[in-house]
Amino acid sequence: MISELGIIVLAGGLSTRMGTDKTRLPWGSTTLLGEMLRKAVLTECGEILVSINRELEESEAHIIEEARSFGRDIQLVPDTIAMKGPLSGLQSALSVGTREAYIVVSADMPWFSFHWLPSWEVHIDTFFQGELLAMVPYVGLQEYEPLAAIYKRSVLDTIQEALDGEDVSMHGILDKIPYMEMDMSEEAELYSNVNTRLSYKLAKAKSANRERSVPIVTISASQSKSGKTTVATALIKALSERGVVVGMVKSDGHGFSMDKEGTDTWKASQSGAKAVAIAGPNGYAMMVHGESMQRQQQLIRLANEMPVDLVLLESRSHGVAPIIEVVRANHNETRLPQLEEIVAVVTDIEDTLEGNTICEQFNFSEEDMERLADWILKELL
Repeated sequence: MISELGIIVLAGGLSTRMGTDKTRLPWGSTTLLGEMLRKAVLTECGEILVSINRELEESEAHIIEEARSFGRDIQLVPDTIAMKGPLSGLQSALSVGTREAYIVVSADMPWFSFHWLPSWEVHIDTFFQGELLAMVPYVGLQEYEPLAAIYKRSVLDTIQEALDGEDVSMHGILDKIPYMEMDMSEEAELYSNVNTRLSYKLAKAKSANRERSVPIVTISASQSKSGKTTVATALIKALSERGVVVGMVKSDGHGFSMDKEGTDTWKASQSGAKAVAIAGPNGYAMMVHGESMQRQQQLIRLANEMPVDLVLLESRSHGVAPIIEVVRANHNETRLPQLEEIVAVVTDIEDTLEGNTICEQFNFSEEDMERLADWILKELL
């Protein structure tokens, strides 16, 4: 029965909170829309309809052309009713569709996948045979996700009535139709979308960390003596108490030595050894001399070799995303508006980010360090 379903990808929204077309935002080697299309063409579903009101990006067009070359049926469908949000896109797509039912999904869900389809199949069979008009995932906390659900084409009359009225919300449609609830609360992340600059930055940060051997969070500041180490050590304590094995890599722009003159390893280094290491019952250490790679590459390499769950990287200018910026009241310079990689700020300035939508804000208190630790585990890993 899965092959009898079609897929509708909604990519024609207004993106008012983002301030730009979010379906065009980069994701991997393509865009958020391109990533959703890649996932859609890998399913056993038949027809794929894309609700879209713009020209395709090159990477998006390539995905569609390649899929069509393998016989996939993909159509681009513009809205017939403007400025009505996702409901108008759904109405336009269902109006030209030929399948009895469609998986409808918004293109702004980077973690969404179709892996759940086989487990739904027996329920889909029942759905086709009954009078229900939708199958809607329950994502927990009394919330349902109507923009990642299955709808029959026969829901069109209800949609048209809504478009002729004032309530054009998808949740409003659910209030008017019979539907089957599917419990997906244990996989609620699938339905997380990106509606703001911050949610997009966090999604990119989480994606980067999941591709790394060891996740990294940078603690950074535009000036020295800001309290980077204070924040780092507080986080190490809080995260360790939560069962996370934490490592720390510190960037030192002044040069350093971990060896002592006269030791065997010092003598080996003086004799020209590029790397020396020492191991004992209480641990081991390695010193690599004169490596030509850039500082940032060195820091990432060190992090990847640590036998830990998470590495905190302390650096003024060589950190990698995601970055937590430390800002003190007596410092005039801040990089918050300039750096896309900054996802949070720790500061003693109460109004630093008043009305802000690009970073989370924390202070130096023990309570906020605990809150920051929980936030890191939820949003960055």
